[in-house]
Amino acid sequence: MSGGALVNVILSLVLYPIVTRIYSTEDMAAYGIFLSVTTLIALVSTALYPSGLVIPKLKIEFYAMLKLSLGLGCIGVLFSLVAVFLFQDVFGWFFQWHFLGMLIYFIPLGVALEILKDIAINWNIRNKDFTSNAASSVVNGGSMRILSIGYGKLIAASSAGLISAQILSNLFTISTLGVGGMIKKLKLVFRIDNKDVKRVAKKYDRYPSYLLPSNIFNKYTADLPIYLLTAYFAPAITGAFVLASQIIRIPINVIGSSVASVFLQKANELYHVNPEETRLFAKQTHYRILFLGTLAFGFLFGFGDITFYIIFGQEWKLAGQFASILSIFCVFKLLSGPMARVYRITGKEQYSLYVSISLAVCRTAGIFIGILSGSYMLAIYYFVAGNVIGYIINMYLVFKSLKMESIKLVAVSILCVALIFALFFILRFTLDHFLSFTNYFMPFEED
Repeated sequence: MSGGALVNVILSLVLYPIVTRIYSTEDMAAYGIFLSVTTLIALVSTALYPSGLVIPKLKIEFYAMLKLSLGLGCIGVLFSLVAVFLFQDVFGWFFQWHFLGMLIYFIPLGVALEILKDIAINWNIRNKDFTSNAASSVVNGGSMRILSIGYGKLIAASSAGLISAQILSNLFTISTLGVGGMIKKLKLVFRIDNKDVKRVAKKYDRYPSYLLPSNIFNKYTADLPIYLLTAYFAPAITGAFVLASQIIRIPINVIGSSVASVFLQKANELYHVNPEETRLFAKQTHYRILFLGTLAFGFLFGFGDITFYIIFGQEWKLAGQFASILSIFCVFKLLSGPMARVYRITGKEQYSLYVSISLAVCRTAGIFIGILSGSYMLAIYYFVAGNVIGYIINMYLVFKSLKMESIKLVAVSILCVALIFALFFILRFTLDHFLSFTNYFMPFEED
């Protein structure tokens, strides 16, 4: 999984600079809104049951949950069709999707593909087919950027190019997830009695009861800057934020997402055999992620603005400043991603809801305080502060659910992050002053 994510990073570093020199910040803003809306509707549609496909021990329960996920997904796609065609104004205000223009009619298709991709990925996790998931990650990232470049060069540099590339890349991704074999097994799904589906839905009702609301809160409030920066400031600022978010997710995908699915599968096995081994495994995983995460995000914290200016061009300097600020909370988000999977294993899904409510309140309060001040930079700073508080709460509850030394582990983690970020800050401060000193004493050239 890490190998696949690493290849994706290399492709991103090679291709993203070309994308950013073709498309404008306004194009990136429209793409960000489209991606946010489709993923949120897809999340709500399936009530998060696909993420539970790895849990059932019995195959009949697995196939019943699969049938439930597909049925709910069809309802979600139908809902998105109705929303787009009949209630454009209401949902346009809520999601700011009026900025997309005619591209809103691609939303139902985008939702359907997101649902299918989510189901296929979790099916592979259950079967320990991490190779297919890793390959799909590479295909998704590479094809999206290559198609974006092709559309921009051959047709026109517009948001339609980015959104069309996203839809096509999802199609390619789904094709690499082994859906051919899955389709053959769907005949088993249709044999499942609806009574079994209802029984499974009730047995795993903690997913829609606790995990779904928490994920809705988490997803929508995490994307609040995309909606609010567009509404209160300018699309160009939103576009800079979208690019910063896309790039900042690279370390999260390499370290976090690649670890999360493997961690869930292994921790679930250990917990049913030896809970003490699960605690040791969780502690080791946490510290490994902490070490790698602080180095990656510490670098972005210290040199994000310079890096973006050099790699992506002068137009994206603001995105680099955003990335430096966002890196402060992203290191805590990175830690929370894989480790939060233990809630499903320990049966503490309500903790996920508590965390999401805390995050939602802190994020919303933070960004609105910044917006009321009239400064988009303050809005981002307060938004980051809210995220840090929420993810620290999550870290504490993760350790608590495993009956570990929560306060001690959280304190050590915060101290490690503070020290490494301080080192990168001192390094940047020293470099800036050295360059200023050198320029001050550099002799002037005579005409």
